[in-house]
Amino acid sequence: MPVKMKKEIRKRVACMIGTTQEAIRKAEAGGDGRLDMGPNDGTGTLCGFYLLHVPVKGKIEPTLFPTEYFVKQKEDEE
Repeated sequence: MPVKMKKEIRKRVACMIGTTQEAIRKAEAGGDGRLDMGPNDGTGTLCGFYLLHVPVKGKIEPTLFPTEYFVKQKEDEE
């Protein structure tokens, strides 16, 4: 399942990591939508992250983004 980052977040993230919004859109569309769990800022609580493979300066950088950066989507029911 592809994921979709919130528009305002995508713009800030693209600027911060040195890539374009279009590159992030392509990574979102090609993402597997798999939710990863990890610790949150040393507090010991678990948070959800999506892994996107975003091209940064000519190299693919696998990067974890917090789930709150994304538009909430329902999983497809089978």
